[in-house]
Amino acid sequence: MNFDQLFFYFISFSFLGFLLETVYRSIITKRLVDPGFFFGPYCPIYGFGLIAILIFLVPLKGGVWLFIPAAFIFTSTLEYITSYLLEKLLGIRLWDYRDKKMNLNGRVSLEFSIYWTVLAYIFIYFIYPVFQVITEYLNGIGFLGLLKYFLIPIIFVDFVFSLNKAIYTRKKISALALLLNEIEGLKDNAGERIESLKADYEKSLAKLIMVNKNLFIYKISSTRFPKVIQTIRETGRNMKIIKWFKEDK
Repeated sequence: MNFDQLFFYFISFSFLGFLLETVYRSIITKRLVDPGFFFGPYCPIYGFGLIAILIFLVPLKGGVWLFIPAAFIFTSTLEYITSYLLEKLLGIRLWDYRDKKMNLNGRVSLEFSIYWTVLAYIFIYFIYPVFQVITEYLNGIGFLGLLKYFLIPIIFVDFVFSLNKAIYTRKKISALALLLNEIEGLKDNAGERIESLKADYEKSLAKLIMVNKNLFIYKISSTRFPKVIQTIRETGRNMKIIKWFKEDK
């Protein structure tokens, strides 16, 4: 497998992940949802994840009874590590299973680990063979070599802007946390100041939600700024922008 083929797999699997997330979240929220962290129609987490699945699980394809437990362990581990890294790097969780039975620190749960195992089986045994044929054909006619020169600059620019947006959002959440702490610190003897700070806080909060509607559609949580995330949820419900999972059922 050369670089051109690997890049094509990455782009294709990222797009498939985007479609999967779009369908799943749209069904949950009962409206069309753009789930992407990036501006483009792709979720790189799926691209990296499915390539990792290819590397580690394809060699086990010959024995299904070995493949299934290996897929369960590998996908669960991959999901846990991804959740941990996202929280450490961005300060948020893009999924939280603490309301699910048999979960581990809210990062993985038995229910979703079974889902990922089934999807890994479908992917390895049915989807990947089709992609192998397509990739070999496109590589043979030289299409993949041209594709990378077109897409890599676009993805790089998208990554820069998306990362800048994530950093901006994190700074705004941090600033909101400081405002909230100041409000609570002055609560006993500064009524007028509290009202002013509350107005500033609510204005900044509403603006943050409007700018980042897609980011907050999913049920996120944060170990760093739990109070801010809670007010984001409550304000989003009042603004009828955010439709959370079980809370709004």
